[in-house]
Amino acid sequence: MILPLLLSARCGPAPLFEEVTASAGIAYAGQSYGAAWGDLDGDGLPDLWVPNHGNRPNLYLNVGDGTFADVGPVLVGQDKGDVHGAVWIDFDNDGDQDIVEIGGAGGDDSLTSNRVFVNTLGLLEDRAGDLGLDLPAGRGRTSQWWDWNGDGWLDVVVHNIPRSDGLDPADLFIRSGAGFVATGLLPENTANRASTFAQLADLDDDGDLEMMSHGWPRPNRVYDVDLQGFVDVTDVYGLPDLIDVRDAALGDFNGDLEIDVFLALIDRPYSQVLQAVQHEIRSVLVPNEDEHGFDFEADGPVTFELDSWNFSREDVFIGAAAVNPESVTFGLDPLDVATHGLATRLPGEDLGAFIGFDPAQNAWQVRFSSPLRKRLGMAISGTAPISLLELVGFTDGAQGRSDRLFVRQDGVLSDRTQQAGLDVPTECESVAAGDFDNDADLDLFLVCTGPAGQVPNRLYLNRGDGTFQVAPLAGGASGSNLGRGDAVAVADYDADGFLDLFVTNGQGSPPLHDGPHQLFRNRGNPNHWLQIDLEGSTSNRDGIGARVTLTSGGTRQIRQQVGAFHRVAQDMKRLHFGLGQETVVDEIEVAWPSGVVQTLHAVAADQVLRIVEP
Repeated sequence: MILPLLLSARCGPAPLFEEVTASAGIAYAGQSYGAAWGDLDGDGLPDLWVPNHGNRPNLYLNVGDGTFADVGPVLVGQDKGDVHGAVWIDFDNDGDQDIVEIGGAGGDDSLTSNRVFVNTLGLLEDRAGDLGLDLPAGRGRTSQWWDWNGDGWLDVVVHNIPRSDGLDPADLFIRSGAGFVATGLLPENTANRASTFAQLADLDDDGDLEMMSHGWPRPNRVYDVDLQGFVDVTDVYGLPDLIDVRDAALGDFNGDLEIDVFLALIDRPYSQVLQAVQHEIRSVLVPNEDEHGFDFEADGPVTFELDSWNFSREDVFIGAAAVNPESVTFGLDPLDVATHGLATRLPGEDLGAFIGFDPAQNAWQVRFSSPLRKRLGMAISGTAPISLLELVGFTDGAQGRSDRLFVRQDGVLSDRTQQAGLDVPTECESVAAGDFDNDADLDLFLVCTGPAGQVPNRLYLNRGDGTFQVAPLAGGASGSNLGRGDAVAVADYDADGFLDLFVTNGQGSPPLHDGPHQLFRNRGNPNHWLQIDLEGSTSNRDGIGARVTLTSGGTRQIRQQVGAFHRVAQDMKRLHFGLGQETVVDEIEVAWPSGVVQTLHAVAADQVLRIVEP
């Protein structure tokens, strides 16, 4: 018997999570680009690296009392740049976790190198150049690590998106001597050449890992990876070509000991205008060969801040005289006659943001016309409350797309979205799988957002019969109403056996990406658990590629150690199993990448167990 969620006498199911951001010593709001859990000092408590895109990264050291100390300024300085996905990985097999942070390039293809921080007794040194992994010509997004050639050392694929000048160092880099060398095996015509992230899994139970690669807006692909290179086997598994896959979670969702695939999809771009507080409007307009806009009333001056990454002041026209502002952030006063009226234009043909005040209607008017697939992000704030917001030229386009669940059956991945109860429109950027209630099946947590601002996060609890139920208010982690949802990274940071959530909310370009970091602690329940750290000896030290099968009370579960990577995020690599009421694990079988199979019996629950490859 599996214990249900604890019930509140008056309010139904008790929330799984409580926000502890402030009490944990975490205080940040701004742009972000995912997060990664690892262990800097080898004390067994998960620490946290947060890239923060163009801002200085945070390196939150787990103090052990429920709080974190940001040691980033001491260990890595105040450097910042166009940085993207980061991972913790013991690529040098020395027993501590190194940090790899991928650099991108701005709209002008400016160069930002990768950084590889080698960990030596808790001290970090960037040696990307020495190792041959700095790759300044790349527009990198994430890195994917595994032992491609079976020599006991981890190799890496760096995932890029194309540059305007054609430079593209995306490739499989293998460990050679003291560094890494490109193999040239990543084919020019694969989605890997323009992928934002990829994941590994042994989809056919043959002991070798397949790579599932995702790009945006490119379709997902599955590759069989062997010493000859990458072979596209997407059709073999029956996976349809889906575009706009934002993230994916791989795991056994129906308890048949085979790996299934959950894909988070988005339905964008579209126009959206939001007013979460009295004095502010946040908007994204995407007219696509048309003109979209809105009107609003506000007494007194109003400040406009436009997306500086994708727009310039020369494309902004104020009043009937079409005056350009001095920058993309500017204030306007309705008493200034220069702001009155709108410039003459051909909607859908002339490119520009047209802004003016209509004295007759006592209303500000905002219009964005574009003959291209171009979008305009904007934040508007007033000294007085903003009222009577009215959309012009479009209706709210937030329809969303259903995420998709593919269950492996007869060797192929079959769509079971509707049967699982997941066929509802969503707008989610990031997904992580984990047994959040420790009832011996995998649940799903999604971080969600619209183009202009947040929508509530979602928690799907696995009923154990192949179907899911939506937890009210995402189990207490519905999220912030500031910024835009970016990513979730999962770890048991307080070592109580229950998985916690770290959420970033600074996705995208300014001025709409000023959301906070959030830490949600799992409140727990009486269910039991076991967590496993793997240590390879003949295999790579992190045990990437290992498969663990656990049997307890007649229930069997599997986990694959594949680094816990997903889009711009890394969950804790430590393998977590919920056990329900079981206090003893009957058997643990570890199939190591080396081919060694190791078995343990009668293991007590409620502990972190280290298993070393014999």
